Amino acid sequence: MTYVGKDIAYQLWKLGLLGKDFHYRPLRTYLDGHVAWVSTEEPYDGAAPSFGGGSEIYNVIDSRQSYCRT
Repeated sequence: MTYVGKDIAYQLWKLGLLGKDFHYRPLRTYLDGHVAWVSTEEPYDGAAPSFGGGSEIYNVIDSRQSYCRT
């Protein structure tokens, strides 16, 4: 498998090793109170949960992600 630079950076972010983060804002609040968040270029005034920094990561790779097309 070949990783490009953005893939490596994304893996580091998921583990909390990148040292950088995105900005987030609420996208939608569901009837049960659950909030869906979206990344954004602009900082959000309110408090956002912490994303990334997982202790385990499972990547599911699909054949459509292959560089070799047949």
